[in-house]
Amino acid sequence: MGSLPRPSRLCRGEGQSTLEYFLVLIAIIAAVTAAANAVVRPAIEKMLGESSTIIQNSAGKVRAKLGL
Repeated sequence: MGSLPRPSRLCRGEGQSTLEYFLVLIAIIAAVTAAANAVVRPAIEKMLGESSTIIQNSAGKVRAKLGL
C-alpha cells in the first residue's frame, strides 16, 4: 500500500499565519508610532519654545548690560 502524500507547506497554513503575524506586528508598530508622535511631539515643541524664550530673555539682559 502506498502512503498518502504529505500536505505542502502552504496547505498547512504556516505561511499564511506567518504573514498574519507580520501584518499584525506592522499594525502595532504603526499605532505606537502614531501615538508617540501625538504625545511626544507637543511635549518637545513646548520644551523648545520655553528654551527659546529663556535664551531670548537672557540675550536681552546681556545686551542691556553691555549697552547694545
